[in-house]
Amino acid sequence: MFLPPLEGLLLIALSAYVICLLLQRVAGAVGLMLFQSLSIIIANIQAMKVVSLPFLDCPIAMGTEIMMVSFFASDLLCEHYGAPMARKGVMLSFISYGLFTCMMLLTTHIQLAPSETAFFQQSHDAITHLFTPAPAFFIASLVALAISQLADIWIFDKLRKKDGAKRLGIRTFLSTTIGSLLDTIVFSVLAWIVFAPTPLPLYVVLTSYIGGAFGVRLILSLFQAPLMYVARTMMRPRGVAA
Repeated sequence: MFLPPLEGLLLIALSAYVICLLLQRVAGAVGLMLFQSLSIIIANIQAMKVVSLPFLDCPIAMGTEIMMVSFFASDLLCEHYGAPMARKGVMLSFISYGLFTCMMLLTTHIQLAPSETAFFQQSHDAITHLFTPAPAFFIASLVALAISQLADIWIFDKLRKKDGAKRLGIRTFLSTTIGSLLDTIVFSVLAWIVFAPTPLPLYVVLTSYIGGAFGVRLILSLFQAPLMYVARTMMRPRGVAA
């Protein structure tokens, strides 16, 4: 049974926001950094599946909704724990995704034991299919992650120092929108053109992977501003370890 693409993406996004807020409540900064590390892994696996949305002419790659919540986590770290902690979260995301990619690549190159059932061969083939293109995704993701997340943190921190506790929604929207646009452009160009074994036409990358994905991200960014206020009310009490 399949969910309609729009409802499915909304369910994933809603679930991710709820999990992100709960992790902040339960584990503070550590919970948010855990979410960041997991989100880049999930997003890059999802990116190998495209879906069609009723308001877009071209299909879009999945993963964009999870990456948006990753920017939300970065903004929460910057707002409540400071820019250095937010940058540490980005660094841990680098390490986590690098470790995951290396382990899965090694897994695909280990010889499979002879088996009387087709299950293990099918599992091996599925793992190989999913993670063989990982090096291209890995490089594209790290470059896009570094540029977009650090830009998001820099913009958010500058506005936070200027406005203090005021205009939380505005700085969240501006930093997230600019950061997600950079992420979409850099990742799409590198993953689907520069490092792709079979580069996609520029028109497809612009309309599907950049235009369509950023449109979805822009819509989600409108919801992240009020969620920042929700997160503020769910902050762990002062003095509780994070």
